[in-house]
Amino acid sequence: MTFSRPLTPLLLLSAVAAACGGQQNKPTPTESPEAITAGMHRHFDDVNQIQTSLISGDLPGARRLAGQLRAGFSGPMPAGWKPFVERTIASAEMMEASDNIEMAAHIAGTMAGTCGACHEEQGLEVLQEDGTSPSEDDFMRRHRWASEQLWNGIIGPSDSAWQAGAAVLRDSKFTAAEVEDYIVTTPEIEELIAKMQASSEEAQSTVKPEERQRLYGNLLAGCALCHSKMLQEHD
Repeated sequence: MTFSRPLTPLLLLSAVAAACGGQQNKPTPTESPEAITAGMHRHFDDVNQIQTSLISGDLPGARRLAGQLRAGFSGPMPAGWKPFVERTIASAEMMEASDNIEMAAHIAGTMAGTCGACHEEQGLEVLQEDGTSPSEDDFMRRHRWASEQLWNGIIGPSDSAWQAGAAVLRDSKFTAAEVEDYIVTTPEIEELIAKMQASSEEAQSTVKPEERQRLYGNLLAGCALCHSKMLQEHD
């Protein structure tokens, strides 16, 4: 199952046009708005797919996508994007070298924050449509939806998306009883669940971008570790 949420071509083209409107961000003569749009779309999808791979517990997949993301920044770009691209490349290189899924999850949070900072610098809010939250009876889907809203809140950036996800996490208690149908709840898993619940309760009062990145990294690491253990159990 894939959870990537690519932007529509019209929204991407509008975003590029806005970002390239000033002299500082003017494209090189060899670029067209359509070419920049296509490149942005690829980078955005790579970052989203990295998040999806980590949530699934797939560190090798995340590392491969990080390499793809890094290599994709080889062409010319608007000058105003350069510092953000350099930070994204550095994060991608760190993820490629990582042999620890928890560390990779925190790198992904930083990467999303860099995207959000670039969007904000260009005066953009890149929204992704995820619909309404699932039924309260569907515990795992509610947590997945809430996680997506937190991600959207960072990468958008969008405070309303962050708060929507934080509210669902606050109201959906994360306990061992809720996950016992999916994984054997060892003491290690119970400790992991307790940490995730603590982060869930902290989310709504977290405001600063760097703090949101840290908190999301904690949650993503919890998902990644738990799901990677589920994969090991079913090998």
